[in-house]
Amino acid sequence: MTVFYLKYLERTSRQADASSITLSNIRSYRAPMQWELKHKEVAELTINMKDWPTTIQSLVEYLKGCMGVTKIPLEYVIRDELGILPDLPDLPGGYII
Repeated sequence: MTVFYLKYLERTSRQADASSITLSNIRSYRAPMQWELKHKEVAELTINMKDWPTTIQSLVEYLKGCMGVTKIPLEYVIRDELGILPDLPDLPGGYII
C-alpha cells in the first residue's frame, strides 16, 4: 500500500514528504488501489452517426472506463464549460519553443 501511495502521489504531481506518509493517509488510498487492480479495459467505442445523443453518452462511459498513462480515468478531459482559461494577452517577445 505504501508503494502504491507514493507512486500515486508521483503520478498526480503531488509532493511526498515524511510527515505525509502516515498509516491513515496510506489506508485512505485503498479504494483507488482496489479500483486499479479490478480495472478491465472497456470495449471499443462505436459511433452511431444517426444517434448523436447516444453516441455522446457512450463516449462519456467509454472515457470513464479508459485509464490514461497515469492510471487516472480519462473522463476528466470532458469539460462542462468551454472557457476554462481566462483570455490573457500573449507574452511580449513570444513564447519559448
